[in-house]
Amino acid sequence: MPQSTNPTFLVIGLNPTLDVVMRMRAPAFGQLNIADKSAAFPSGKAMNLARYLAQLGNDTLLLGFIGRDEAHHFTATVEGSGARQQFTLLDAPTRINVKIIDSDTGQDTEFNMRGARVTPEQLAAVESNIHAALPRARAIAFTGSLPPGVPADIYARWIRQARQAGVPAALDASGERLRLGLAEHPWLVKVNWFELSQQVDERSVTQARAIALLRAWIAGGTEIAVVTRADRVILTTAEGVWQATTPRQVAQNPVGAGDALMAGLMHGWARALPPDELLRQACAIAVSSVLCMDPGSFAPADYEAILPQIGIEQVEG
Repeated sequence: MPQSTNPTFLVIGLNPTLDVVMRMRAPAFGQLNIADKSAAFPSGKAMNLARYLAQLGNDTLLLGFIGRDEAHHFTATVEGSGARQQFTLLDAPTRINVKIIDSDTGQDTEFNMRGARVTPEQLAAVESNIHAALPRARAIAFTGSLPPGVPADIYARWIRQARQAGVPAALDASGERLRLGLAEHPWLVKVNWFELSQQVDERSVTQARAIALLRAWIAGGTEIAVVTRADRVILTTAEGVWQATTPRQVAQNPVGAGDALMAGLMHGWARALPPDELLRQACAIAVSSVLCMDPGSFAPADYEAILPQIGIEQVEG
């Protein structure tokens, strides 16, 4: 693995996937569905995030698991984007997720596998790699689901260890992983509206309630808290609350848009952008990402065209 002398974004991904993406008109259960367009991509939230960060010009190191048989394909994809990798190999195959996209509406339906079971020894190997990389880290991101065998508090434990090493930690998770991670007050938290509602066990969270929850996270020590919906993104810091509205696009592949937003937030933070511009640029990256079939990439020309279409409003000062 080539070494870097620059501060590095560390991205931790424990449950990668080979995404099989199919676009078709009006898919339906109980019928034969023929794809108009299809492809398979090395993916997973951490994989996508690392590729977006590298495309934005950041030195990026992806750590985590990969099935031995698929390692060459995933390694080539990571390094082809400009990121580096330090995979811990598993003898079990990498999981396969299937994404069905309605080409008329852009709506996607996902069928996800759980992933291969991980042993305590294999998890300890990844943890050792993280500790070795922390001294050169600008920030570290924990994102995505956990495979069987990995305890739900693993992100919380690693966020605590990163804080003790003086490294800001970002979290993009759901359910118990999010709840336990939030207790360690990560520097950056990104959730969607459903994940936020899960944390308070409410079926429908109003915007005022969502903002109050984000502000509570900020009061607890988080620096940037973000919640997303289909048509808007809300960002909260100690300075205030900003809302972005985004243009509607017929997505080629909406998978990875949240990872693109996370990459934009981390990239803008590293360049000390003010909150409104940080949110604007991150949203433009996210929206432009859905216009690419390949999760983990976006076209700079799309980004430049979409950037002025992002509306920013300061909701609270």
